Amino acid sequence: MNRTLLGVLCLSLAGSLWGGLFVFTKYVLDYIPLFTLIWLRYMIGFLVLYFLLKWHQKKYGQRKSYTKNDWLVLIRLGFIGYCVTIVGQYTGVELSNASTGALIILSVLYLGIAATAGTFYLWNKGMELMDASVGSLFLFFQPLVGGLLGWLWLNETIGLDFLAGGLLIMLGIVIATWKHKSKRY
Repeated sequence: MNRTLLGVLCLSLAGSLWGGLFVFTKYVLDYIPLFTLIWLRYMIGFLVLYFLLKWHQKKYGQRKSYTKNDWLVLIRLGFIGYCVTIVGQYTGVELSNASTGALIILSVLYLGIAATAGTFYLWNKGMELMDASVGSLFLFFQPLVGGLLGWLWLNETIGLDFLAGGLLIMLGIVIATWKHKSKRY
C-alpha cells in the first residue's frame, strides 16, 4: 500500500473515531462526572499507548531518551492541548442537546481506547505519511461523523446545511489529496 493511501486511511479513521467521541461523551456524562470521565479516558488511553510503545520497542529495538526540557515542553503542551481543551469540549457536550445513546462501560472504553489511544496513534502515523498541509484537512471528519452518529443514535436532526457542508469537506479532501499526490510524482 502506498504512503498516501495509508496516510489517508489513518487520518480518516482517526478523524472518524474523534467524531464518535462527542456522541459517547454526551451519553456517559449523564452517569459519570466530567473530571472522572476525563481521568478514565486518559488512563485507559495511556495504558493502551504504553503497551503499544513497549511492544514497538521490543519488536524494533528503538528507544528514545528525552531531556528535562523535552519533558517540560510535553507537560505544557499536554496541559494546554488536552486538559484545558477537553474540559471545555466535554462541558460543551454536557450542555448541548444530545440525549442518550449507548452503554456506559462500552462508551468509556470507546473514549479511552478508540477516541484516545487509537486516534493518537492513527493521527500521528497518518501525519508521518502525508504533508501537514493535506493531513490537517482530515480533522474535518470529526463533525461529519459526530453529526451522523448523533443523528443515528441520539435522534438529532441533520439539515441541508450539514449535508452541503459534509459534501464540501469530502470534496476538499479529495481535491487536496489528489493535487498533492500529482505534484509529488
